[in-house]
Amino acid sequence: YAARGGEVKISVPLGIYQVYRHNPRVLDAPTTRLPDTQNVTSITLMSPDSNDWVFRVVKPTSFVRGDANLDNQINISDPIFILQYLFNSGEIPKCLDSADIDDNGVINMTDPINMLKYLFSPAGETPPPPEPPLG
Repeated sequence: YAARGGEVKISVPLGIYQVYRHNPRVLDAPTTRLPDTQNVTSITLMSPDSNDWVFRVVKPTSFVRGDANLDNQINISDPIFILQYLFNSGEIPKCLDSADIDDNGVINMTDPINMLKYLFSPAGETPPPPEPPLG
């Protein structure tokens, strides 16, 4: 998608999207990842100035259940991230499915509890697919 000195609104299927912005007229211009959209059916792409901008809209297709903070690791920071979100006005998980440890469609107290059991208890169950890799 392209936008010049204004905005373009596009319709998309309901979902979570990543948006990248790039100025093709500037040699070696960096590509900027904009904040992810959450459960939307349209995205407004805005040029920050009067230059030509190219936008790439990507729908992530994979995630790892349990990697709530999306740092590509499954560790104690994930249930802490969920608890911060639930009880301390923490950041909203960028991928809600990755924070929904028991895959019941709701992020609640059972999710960090189940993640802690998985991490530290021999009786802890592996989260539903796509589950964390072994090891």
